[in-house]
Amino acid sequence: MPTRASMGAVVLALAVVAGCGSTASGEQPATAPAAGEPAKTSNRQQIESIKADCMKQQGFKYVSEPFTLKESDAETKVRNGDYEAMKEERSKQGFGVFIVLAGGTRESEAPPDGPNDKYMSNLNDAQYKAYVKADNACYAKGVKQILGKTIKTRGDLLKQAKEYKKQLATRELDGDPELVTLADAMADCLKGKGHRVGATNPGAVARNGFVNFSAIHLKVVKDGAGADSGAPAMTPAQAKPYLEREIKAALEDLECGKDFYAAYAPKDDAINRRFLAEFGLSA
Repeated sequence: MPTRASMGAVVLALAVVAGCGSTASGEQPATAPAAGEPAKTSNRQQIESIKADCMKQQGFKYVSEPFTLKESDAETKVRNGDYEAMKEERSKQGFGVFIVLAGGTRESEAPPDGPNDKYMSNLNDAQYKAYVKADNACYAKGVKQILGKTIKTRGDLLKQAKEYKKQLATRELDGDPELVTLADAMADCLKGKGHRVGATNPGAVARNGFVNFSAIHLKVVKDGAGADSGAPAMTPAQAKPYLEREIKAALEDLECGKDFYAAYAPKDDAINRRFLAEFGLSA
């Protein structure tokens, strides 16, 4: 029986796609209101409230998805470009590409199952199809009322959010004079160490290592025995040399980009917080 991905997992997927290779990792924790200020109801909370009422009207049990994900201090530091935290993470998993094939786990894994997954798993095929149809319709209803956007599925909103993030990043990151200067210096350093560097705008430089090793990963998967059979593309032992190579490159990337990441990551994180909140994808 297939199960729908939890909202947290979907948001994580969006953040990875929108900023893969950067320090951002998934949904952003909510910011607590200042002392004496009333808590604000976020777009996501309003959408979830409308959706919950709608699902009940359709005859289904539904628990609103959690509004925040817990994050360790180390993850927070990595997301904000802390050199020591990034070095610790990269010394274990590189850019996060080959770590799984090598038998390890990423520091930031997918969130746990959503609060409705157990209920959904007990539905028969007909009930499950009806649930998914209602889930999409009720979510679309909430999005229309709160965001004024017309969608059919959550995937439609994720596509719009991804494009919006791209626009923000192009304007506010790639157009930032300080980041442009630091990115150029990082790119020159990487080239001097023999690394392949494509575009040198800040966003591309931040993703450079991830993109390079993702291309290698894709080739390995395509060429591996598991490409058609469904079996693993390679064993952990076979993947280990790739991971070791990736870790070495990731640490050199960090050394070249120490100043760059310290300036880039907090600004990228602020954009992630903004667009996720605006699109009702985080608290």
